[in-house]
Amino acid sequence: MDLAGWTLVGYDENDPEDSPGVEIPLSHTIAIGGLFLIERTDDTRVADVSADITAPFGDSLNNTGERLELRDNLGRLVDFVEPVRDPETGTPTGWLAGDLNTKASMARDVDGEWFTSVTPTCPAHDADGKAIVGTPRAANDAIEVVACPPPPVSVLLTIAEEAAGMRLQYPDITKGEERFLVTWGDAAEGTARVWAQPIANDGALLGPSWLLSEGPGADPPVTRVAFQDGVFLVSWGTGGLGGKVIGVRIQEDGAVLDTEPVVLFNADSGDTARPEVVVPFGDDAFLVFLQRTDRVGSVTVPAHGVPLLPEALTYHDILGVSSLVGVNGATCRGTMCLLAWTTGYGVRSVAIDTTAINWNQGGCLNFFDACAGTLLAALEGGIGEQTFSLSYRGVVVTPDDGFLLVWSRDARSEVGVMETTLFAQRFDGAGATAGEPVAVSATGLRIAAPFLAARDDGTFLLTSVSAFALANALQGTLTSAPALLGELTAVTAEPALTLNFAPAACLGARCAHAWLVWADAFSPAAMKVFVGE
Repeated sequence: MDLAGWTLVGYDENDPEDSPGVEIPLSHTIAIGGLFLIERTDDTRVADVSADITAPFGDSLNNTGERLELRDNLGRLVDFVEPVRDPETGTPTGWLAGDLNTKASMARDVDGEWFTSVTPTCPAHDADGKAIVGTPRAANDAIEVVACPPPPVSVLLTIAEEAAGMRLQYPDITKGEERFLVTWGDAAEGTARVWAQPIANDGALLGPSWLLSEGPGADPPVTRVAFQDGVFLVSWGTGGLGGKVIGVRIQEDGAVLDTEPVVLFNADSGDTARPEVVVPFGDDAFLVFLQRTDRVGSVTVPAHGVPLLPEALTYHDILGVSSLVGVNGATCRGTMCLLAWTTGYGVRSVAIDTTAINWNQGGCLNFFDACAGTLLAALEGGIGEQTFSLSYRGVVVTPDDGFLLVWSRDARSEVGVMETTLFAQRFDGAGATAGEPVAVSATGLRIAAPFLAARDDGTFLLTSVSAFALANALQGTLTSAPALLGELTAVTAEPALTLNFAPAACLGARCAHAWLVWADAFSPAAMKVFVGE
């Protein structure tokens, strides 16, 4: 059913000059017996359920009750509810159900009777992470018990293991339309290789690993991967002065678009270059953000087109930043990109409108320079008392087309122990800050820089790694409010020495994590991938 032209009208009889108090125009379509969610002002009121529409309510839907009407596109009355009225004056005095103290919602059963909701077994949450006593965009709890999803079927895979003389590099991971792709590098006996492994949504390995590159090299390459319009781009650097940044494009079905890896950027003899972040860009391209000796630049790589010719690649200088500082995180929404980095003085961000001719944002050559961009978090208490960490996947696009950035701050406690707090900052669609940074975790033991991965329900998987002891990667759910739902928990119950990043990606309700683990400080590393809900 098409709801275009339909309205939801609230009559605020306690203020006759403001009657009707609200008229909410409806839109979209709804199936017979379907569900529809209207959220007040913006899509953050219900953190883990996406709204069909948002609208300002003004002074309507207040606690004294009012008449609500649903009218069709011709203005005809389709449905309504009356408030509780004073028997003598007829003035509204409240709603037919609901509980102001417990914030329980008013709901209607199949017989048309109104009742007060109870907390579902698996509730939705508000912007502060609190359980909602109601069933937003779900069947009312008197009609159908809202059941928890079935227990997740989790899979822990060992993708690669170090052997004598062979070293592994930290993996990266992303998701396509139907599968995950994990990439990593290894090196043995003067040969460096780049690998990729497709993994199904249920955790099954989709064939053997793909060997993408093999050539001279003492160190295992650091890989970065992204997905755009049916194509994965895997990028890595050869390292050292005069090094190259390499890329290869692969269709989701495994067909390699480039018969051999392509040089995306070639540093001169006095320069270095490595791919720091790879992100989808526009409708049919990727941006590879490069960390060079004294600046950050980007290379635009078309997602399609065979062969990939050098003239199809576009390079831009973005920021004069020394390799001691570096741009740590970046993402793009269409042609608007947000970059973030840490310095000795805090955390900074800059928005890049890539439709502009000149992308250069100025300089930040000194580790303690004031730098370009917006200062999000400043050093307090002097050098050595605080440090900041931000991952290359620490910034994401939000459902309202803004951005969300997370970072960690280590601060020395009163007893001299460094403790970590996670912070989040929202940005609007133009990359301007929206509000102040929010501490989304309690101060606790040290953990590494956090990663974010978008989920289909509008929330984000937040991952990190404990900096001490035997602990696997950690995970939690972050809303765009921003708020952390619950606490960070271990991804698996299997203890291991994990001292590196833990990137993750989500496909539907399933998420995949990739990281290196050691049984102890002297054992060879193994690369693990965990797939679960």
